[in-house]
Amino acid sequence: MSRKKAQTETLVVPKLQEPFKPKTKGQADYLRTLVENTVTFVTGDAGTGKSYLALGLAASYLLEGRYDTLVVARPAVEASKKGLGFLPGDVSEKMAPYLNPTIKHLKRFLGNDLYFNLIRDNRIQFHSLEYMRGQTFDYSFMMLEEGQNADYEQLVMFVTRMGINSKVLINGDIQQTDLRHKGEDSDLFRMINKIKNLDNFGVASLTEDDIVRNPIIIDFLRATKGI
Repeated sequence: MSRKKAQTETLVVPKLQEPFKPKTKGQADYLRTLVENTVTFVTGDAGTGKSYLALGLAASYLLEGRYDTLVVARPAVEASKKGLGFLPGDVSEKMAPYLNPTIKHLKRFLGNDLYFNLIRDNRIQFHSLEYMRGQTFDYSFMMLEEGQNADYEQLVMFVTRMGINSKVLINGDIQQTDLRHKGEDSDLFRMINKIKNLDNFGVASLTEDDIVRNPIIIDFLRATKGI
């Protein structure tokens, strides 16, 4: 399987414990869109680097002092249809199993000690999307995971939490929404079509060519899409 290599050496971030850079042209275009816009929407299959690249950039921005806080949110909608309410504990404890990939990436970029220091200082925050109404985040890098599982009003609500000097990223796989019946467009898809021509709003789309996990995932996705 051939891959288009990205010519993006200038985007490598040397201050992180584990530097990162895009591995495909699509990833390079995505990262550039994220850097250049205030609000970015990105869609793509599992394994295309939607979260990894954004978290790497967010971690570097924290170290450089460009933003005070990293805010990571996600909807409480799961493929099991049970949601967070069926798990024991408070909101943060309910969310913990779903945040493991995010935490793993951040520890790789920042190291364990700095990660826990930033958590302690409330500079890395995790939120359930459903509990964010009424909040404002200034000087923050705001990231919504699994955006395909947010409804239209929730997407509007998340973007409008943005305060002074903040950046917003919404990512999702529009092929895997758990809110719509087969064949129906997700609200994330509808919103992207509404905002794609606005200034300071960017849209990126990652494809099978950008998958950087086990390459057999590409064959699997091609075989199972549309079922």
